[in-house]
Amino acid sequence: MAPLIFGREADKVYNDMHRQWALDHPGVDPAEDAEFLRAFRSAVGQDPETGLYPEV
Repeated sequence: MAPLIFGREADKVYNDMHRQWALDHPGVDPAEDAEFLRAFRSAVGQDPETGLYPEV
């Protein structure tokens, strides 16, 4: 399981992934792409489908 990442650190992960995704997938808005959203959610420790953090 990925470590839980919150706040500004999660924003940094999102921005880095968003930038790279836009380069790798021209013409696709990462914020509207389900595959990108699942990848980001997994990267910060959220459930990939719901976006919820697990209970700790």
